[in-house]
Amino acid sequence: MSTKKEKFLKLVSEDTSNTVEWMKERQRNRSLYRFSGKLALAILHRLEQLNWTQTRLAEEMGVTKQQVSKWVKGKENFQIETILKIGEVLKMQLIEVPQSSFGIHSIKETDTLVSPYDESYNIYERTQEIPLNTMLVAEPEENYQVNCTF
Repeated sequence: MSTKKEKFLKLVSEDTSNTVEWMKERQRNRSLYRFSGKLALAILHRLEQLNWTQTRLAEEMGVTKQQVSKWVKGKENFQIETILKIGEVLKMQLIEVPQSSFGIHSIKETDTLVSPYDESYNIYERTQEIPLNTMLVAEPEENYQVNCTF
């Protein structure tokens, strides 16, 4: 015959729930869930501003309503491409990368003008710093050409 203590230990020792594992996983991914929740709130707020439904966002994005529902629940592991596409459709910026992340504020650009007769002879050389926040990225279809005549 078992004692009360043995019966009690038998009941509590066989924990078949996944609660402990779930909590450990939640702690490991805490920053992911916070970020995902903030994105979900931003999306919902913008949908409200535009007077759009989740169905309309799904249609504009070319995804299912279920996918949008996952996004706005705040538990989605977003890909950067998805975040950017949502931002384009909703006409808002959802993420921003600080410009001074690594202490780089500018790059150096050196222009060299060489003699058309002797390539080893530099007529002019100039170095300038270009602040990163003033740099423009050209669209792929645009072409730029620089002509120099002597």
